[in-house]
Amino acid sequence: MMVVLEILKIIGIVLAVIIGLIIVIICLVLFAPFKYTVTAEGKNEAIDPKLSVKFLGGLLHLIIEIENGGLEMKTHLAGIELKKKENSLLTRIAKRIGLAIWELIKEYFFGIVPEKKKKAEQKSEPEEKKEDDDSPKFVKKIRSFVEKVKNIWEKLKLAKYVLGAPVTARAWKYLKQQLAGLFNHVKPASMEGEVTFGTGDPASTAETFGIVGWIAALMDDRLLIIPDMYNKTVKMDVVIKGRIIVRYVLSFLWRILTHKDIRRVVGYIGRNL
Repeated sequence: MMVVLEILKIIGIVLAVIIGLIIVIICLVLFAPFKYTVTAEGKNEAIDPKLSVKFLGGLLHLIIEIENGGLEMKTHLAGIELKKKENSLLTRIAKRIGLAIWELIKEYFFGIVPEKKKKAEQKSEPEEKKEDDDSPKFVKKIRSFVEKVKNIWEKLKLAKYVLGAPVTARAWKYLKQQLAGLFNHVKPASMEGEVTFGTGDPASTAETFGIVGWIAALMDDRLLIIPDMYNKTVKMDVVIKGRIIVRYVLSFLWRILTHKDIRRVVGYIGRNL
């Protein structure tokens, strides 16, 4: 009896340790920041952007780099590069699970029935016999054109109705507030370097500079934007740094998915368009 109790005690301790580790990992993923760094250096077609994401001070390090038109991704754990298998079983399972979750979210929250389910329902319905149409080809084309115009007109009327509805105004107001909060969270903490650009036309270059020049002012002139009025060129030497906390992003998604006005608008559009 004592032996059995000792075994159960050991099993309990092991389970408690495992559960504790899982909770710690979940808390770290939710609350510890993912720090990202984006660099871009080069001129015209030779610009090679690079994204670096570090977690827990570099314990987990993801690097995504575009070089010579190709994309390369590397993952490091505690300084050791992890070798990835192309189209591995784990990757395929993750894709299927992600797709299934997305389809469930669309159907449950927004009322958008997946295409596969629609086709299955259509197959289950009894097929009606189509009447033979012996009309000339040009008559068929005219009928087809008229039907397309009718469909477009109905969709435009629906869009006007949806955009003018009070529920749409409330949903858009709430969505703008949430997007502003998300932008403030994920926006770069610092942007440094120089960007030289020119469209080849002084007027359009000046217009573009007027639109994007405010970025430099927001970043306390640490990002210097220089217009080239006479040449068509883009030259970059930029370093962008920031951080993202998963808990904030998940809470943003949850607020959007569960907001009744957004669900009503998106669900109505999904069912009718």
